Amino acid sequence: MNQPGIIILDKPVGKSSAFITRIIGRKVGAKKVGHLGTLDPFATGVLPIAFNSATKLIPYIKSEQKTYIFEVFFGEKRETGDITGNIIETSDFCPSKEEILSVLQYFTGNILQIPHRFSAVKINGKKAYEIARTGGQPNLKERPITIFSLNLLNQASVNSYVFEATVSPGTYIRTLAEDIANKLGSVAYVKNLRRIQDGQFSIHKAVTMELLENLSFCIDDILQTPEFVLENSPANSCVSE
Repeated sequence: MNQPGIIILDKPVGKSSAFITRIIGRKVGAKKVGHLGTLDPFATGVLPIAFNSATKLIPYIKSEQKTYIFEVFFGEKRETGDITGNIIETSDFCPSKEEILSVLQYFTGNILQIPHRFSAVKINGKKAYEIARTGGQPNLKERPITIFSLNLLNQASVNSYVFEATVSPGTYIRTLAEDIANKLGSVAYVKNLRRIQDGQFSIHKAVTMELLENLSFCIDDILQTPEFVLENSPANSCVSE
């Protein structure tokens, strides 16, 4: 495969974005491969992957909004903020639907958020999660984010609720879940997380890992051209061989 382009992968759970990208690159025989918008291993959904000279576009493709659907489990706090971490605190209080709805207004619009300590934010050249994993406490500062919309979709179980949020880049959904719980006098973690939109890239146009692994299609049918991705953008010139 020599042509440049981008595919939208529906990333499966359990593997890192970098690992998945390398596997796909080898499978399709691309000379170069890279991904946009990292997803944590436990997360699924939209992961755009660029091939060959289209990898030069990665620094130029800026997403203003990302949309996630996520399940929050109340009553347990985990060190990583998600299902992969050890339980570090518990609470007997699980809020009702009405109680949750009453606080969502505090988490919409332009707000300040402290990145999760198990994040890739760098502190003096070291990632926060690297400091946290060795028992340290990374010194993370509040920073502005925008939550364009935050909706409670349904109750998934006695202790968990499903939300949908459209947010600015740099927003940590794990921190959002913990902050909502803290506002309600409880603790929580993100049980599952799915990205359904990343800028112009939508889950509706995504392909599964199984489809890519089987190669039961013509790659041209799912490959978005650089011109399509950056229509009317001067960055188009970056993809010339």
